[in-house]
Amino acid sequence: DDDDDDDDGDSSDDSDGDESYEYDRTSSSDDETDTDGDDEAEANLSSDVEEDDIATDDENEEEINRPTEEQIENARNSSALTSQSRNFGIATALWASLFFDAILNTAKRSDLFTSGASSSLSTTSVPTALLASGFGLASAASFLLWRDMEIEADAMGAEDGRSDKGDRHLSLSSSANVDDDDDEGDYRREEASKMFASRTRTRLCLHLSLFGALSLGANAGRYFAAEAPFLGMTGVIINAHNVLACAAAVWKEERAKDGLGPTKWLIGLFRGDEEGGMEKKEKSGMSSLIFRVVALGVWARCIQLSKGVLILGTDLLATGAGAGVATESSIAVVDDARRLCLQIASLARLTLVAGVSRTLCVSTGKAGRRIGFGRHPFFNVLSAVLGVGCLSVGGTVLFDAFGPLTSASNASMAVGGGILVVLFGLFAGYNSVSGYLANAKRSVQ
Repeated sequence: DDDDDDDDGDSSDDSDGDESYEYDRTSSSDDETDTDGDDEAEANLSSDVEEDDIATDDENEEEINRPTEEQIENARNSSALTSQSRNFGIATALWASLFFDAILNTAKRSDLFTSGASSSLSTTSVPTALLASGFGLASAASFLLWRDMEIEADAMGAEDGRSDKGDRHLSLSSSANVDDDDDEGDYRREEASKMFASRTRTRLCLHLSLFGALSLGANAGRYFAAEAPFLGMTGVIINAHNVLACAAAVWKEERAKDGLGPTKWLIGLFRGDEEGGMEKKEKSGMSSLIFRVVALGVWARCIQLSKGVLILGTDLLATGAGAGVATESSIAVVDDARRLCLQIASLARLTLVAGVSRTLCVSTGKAGRRIGFGRHPFFNVLSAVLGVGCLSVGGTVLFDAFGPLTSASNASMAVGGGILVVLFGLFAGYNSVSGYLANAKRSVQ
């Protein structure tokens, strides 16, 4: 019995030992599980922190790379200017095609200038020069506007605000043409320069629009006689496109919209631009005065020519000529219809010459010199083109005046007019050359 009790005691001790061992093993397992959980939580926390850091870095980088409102506005304006410049590039090519068409197309010269006579360039030199000079001047002005807008659009899209194009000096937005070295009032001069450039573009676009519209009106001779088609449907399409391009550019020129009223525009045709904050006692300069006198003289000639156009159109209507007459028109009606076309075309050319002269008057005047535009390459090129056109027309008139088919009375009138045109062409060329020399001297200094 005692042995049995001992055995029972031993078994009881063994049982207690087993339970203790089992308890220790479970406790150890629980501790290890808790430790693993803590390590996993720390790892997850570290991973979350790293992800937050990465997300923060991405947000900071995105914030840095995000364009500002000014950059977005510049990109929008650059896109709009690029579209406008493309339109003026097309207008330049189209008006240049009419320039060469008037000179080289013998069939069109025959329809324009003659009635069965010779249509060679020698016998139609004066009317050919007059007609072609208008399209040449329009093409040159459109070219300058094209380069100005494209260069400004390129500068807007650049990070440093500067264009890297080779002809960037032609842009009116160029800041390298300010003559005043004083730093006082830089912001005011910059704003004045932008306003001046905007109004220059608007002025040229308005006169180009008027030129294109009158060139469209020159096709009125076709209404009275089928033998007077002017430049045909090609000319109609070209001038219609260019009028729309110039009118759209005027409408989009925000800075100059306050001066687009009919009254302000008409008054501005006959006076110089008095902007710029200069004293009234300051003189405008001889160049500005000459360009203004020429502009006024040409506008006076436009008024006189307009009366002739109205009288000729009224006479044609009184004869019953028009869309209802027979296809074969009388020789007199055809000649009058052709003369009507050429007079309207001359009116278009003269309005453009007056507009360009007034633009050069403003650039060489008080306002232009105040902000450094007096010798800007844009106006130097414009003056050079005007000079070449006047020299070509005046030289052709003088050459034709001494021909064997010109009467003495007509020759004296032609010589007087030709000399005046040549003199103005020489002055415009001198103004351009002096501007280039002044710029070259300043760049060397």
